Amino acid sequence: MAGSIVETGILKLDEMLGGGVRKGASVLFISTPGVDPSIFLLHMAHHNLARQGKCLYYTETRFPKAVMEKTNEMKLWNKNILDNMELLDGFSARTGLPSKYKYAVKKMDAKNVTAVIDSAIKENRDNEILFFENFESTLGYGEKQAVDIANSAILSSMSNQATLVVGLTDWGESEGFVDKVKEMFDYVVRLSSIEEKFLMRNYFFVEKSPQRYLHWIVPFRTGMDGIGVYVPKIVITGPFHSGKSSFIHKVSTKAVSVDRIGTTIALDHGYIDYSGLGADLFGTPGQERFEFMLDILKKDAFGVILMVDSTDPSTFDRAKEMLQHVRKEAIPYVIAANKKDVPGSIPVDEIRKMMQIPDDVPIVSTSAITGEGCLDSVKRLIDLVIEEKIGRKKLEGIKDQ
Repeated sequence: MAGSIVETGILKLDEMLGGGVRKGASVLFISTPGVDPSIFLLHMAHHNLARQGKCLYYTETRFPKAVMEKTNEMKLWNKNILDNMELLDGFSARTGLPSKYKYAVKKMDAKNVTAVIDSAIKENRDNEILFFENFESTLGYGEKQAVDIANSAILSSMSNQATLVVGLTDWGESEGFVDKVKEMFDYVVRLSSIEEKFLMRNYFFVEKSPQRYLHWIVPFRTGMDGIGVYVPKIVITGPFHSGKSSFIHKVSTKAVSVDRIGTTIALDHGYIDYSGLGADLFGTPGQERFEFMLDILKKDAFGVILMVDSTDPSTFDRAKEMLQHVRKEAIPYVIAANKKDVPGSIPVDEIRKMMQIPDDVPIVSTSAITGEGCLDSVKRLIDLVIEEKIGRKKLEGIKDQ
């Protein structure tokens, strides 16, 4: 954690922010109901504690022990690392029970909350981050008092060169309050849940930053590595024998195929979940008689990887036909020029000319046997999916905040 940047540990978010947030800044994760911002706080805490950092964590909506129990149940991170956090107890006083924690609110009012937080920060100057979860609970003291708590925490953190990270769920109780709070923070990251075709999709995007940032809208889920990019439907298509099934099995954490004598007759399905990346892959049969499967699978797809056999130009016309089905839907796509490991494979530049692929469409050389280039093609596609100009087409329900 040395230096002037504090990483969130959420890979795409850090990329959007140019590496992370400035040390000593204030960060607000604000969510719609249904998305728990505390997961983002805990992910960031674990990431920095694992790098020998230190942090404080304040909660007044549950016992501090429950914070640890939640991470243990999710089994996302090493609980022993999170046990090293200095917990601030703002909940026991609500129940009338004594607290065993050094920093505990004795009386539930804004003055006491502010005093405990300020004392913890000043007495632990080597704790570089203060986390404050469920900040909406401070509205119980009154809107003015809640704003005063936020302002005091920001000033205290700033004067002690600590980074303040706050989680707030916007229940729509007071639009003016939310606007005031957002204005106070250096960074605002919006977490949203949108219903699409009877399914709920979660997204995050940067709403405010003191420096330049990437205007991406990122679909996410909580997976094996904590908060990560998640694209729920990527279609893998291409002519017969282009290597679709092998590609899916090579790149996936787990995969299954519906085939007959080694030939896909229904679909392949694979799931990726590692290195902050999650995706469900659906592979189509390549024969023309199964064209209807592409029509079915492309519906609600976030992106498409078109696989071509770079050793067999006679299949390129068929590949272009399949590509037309994708382009009519304006779905982002990437070309995977497969079998690069086979002698006589055609270079990417030649494939682009022969298939008349636009210059702005990525073509990635891959080998479904060795795995070379396979994951890179998925990452390139996901980068297209989460760019703002594409992401907003998928998020017509999200208004500019």
